Amino acid sequence: MKRRLMSVLILFFIITSLFIFYGCVASVEDDTVLFVEGEPVSRMEYEYHLISVMKTFEYYSTSPINWSLQIKGVSAEDYFREQAIDSVLLLRAVIINGERLDLSLTDDELGQIKASIDDEIKQSGGKRAFDKQLKNAGLNLELYEYLMTGPELYNKIFQNIYGEESTLFPDEGTVKDYYRRSYIRTRHILFFLIDEEGVPLSIGEREERLREMNEILSQLREGEDFEYLMSLHNEDTVINGASLCFTQGYMPENYYQAAISLPIGGISDVIMTNNAVCIINRLPLDNIYLIENYGPIRQECAKYSFDSLLEDWKDKLRVEFTPLYFDVDVQTLYSEYVQIKVPPGRLH
Repeated sequence: MKRRLMSVLILFFIITSLFIFYGCVASVEDDTVLFVEGEPVSRMEYEYHLISVMKTFEYYSTSPINWSLQIKGVSAEDYFREQAIDSVLLLRAVIINGERLDLSLTDDELGQIKASIDDEIKQSGGKRAFDKQLKNAGLNLELYEYLMTGPELYNKIFQNIYGEESTLFPDEGTVKDYYRRSYIRTRHILFFLIDEEGVPLSIGEREERLREMNEILSQLREGEDFEYLMSLHNEDTVINGASLCFTQGYMPENYYQAAISLPIGGISDVIMTNNAVCIINRLPLDNIYLIENYGPIRQECAKYSFDSLLEDWKDKLRVEFTPLYFDVDVQTLYSEYVQIKVPPGRLH
């Protein structure tokens, strides 16, 4: 279950996507689908995490989940079940170890969360309207309050162990090692597959853009200069004549995977990303980006160290399943509450 990036995105998505689900997830509040360290996890909570991880996956892939294909070597259904459990364990690891380290949220901090929820209730038009919103998201008020404690407690523990005032805040050598290990540098030639208003091009238009990009690739294979063709054809004007320096999660996953598979100076095949088609050229990593962005990269390094610790905490948790866990219908939840609808005649 060591999928650090997905775990962090899920924790963020739990809060930011609380009110985007329509319809009510069919759950029985008191039903237990699994136990973590002997503590029950309700079907309502598990299904909410399951919907959240599928929403997260589909949001970043921008295309419907293909249930016939494997994801990272397992069936799509097993992958999302595992990710949902991972999301449950992330929250439990934070809470359990917060108590162990005597860093649980104080009454004042819990009071601030409740005050924030009270403000949401007022903004939604009152308690009845807010309860309806929670119900449509597959939640009740108790579970919502519980989920809201997760990010607050995560940040509190992080600041205590790896924050700027802590003894484990990374030093210069640690930051440099992290940068060299985690970052890559590329440039690319890119065609957009959406119009200026963000509407996907027609199938015919997309096929023509792909044909043009393959012609450019042929020129590169014959020895044409990448920078020259980039100046002629690249539609990503933000980086025209420049390069990108990034780590996993900044660019679409298939772009990142294609880039790290290249040797320095290597040129990729034609790559389809979310809304574009491109050719990638990997460049040597230099220290310019590190120098210009040292503060944020140092924070990333601290966060990476904390997330590694969280993975260790999660791996030590004891999990037991009940028969009800296997009754949860993943694909039905997906089709009812997650699936992206693609307009006729368009490719998403």
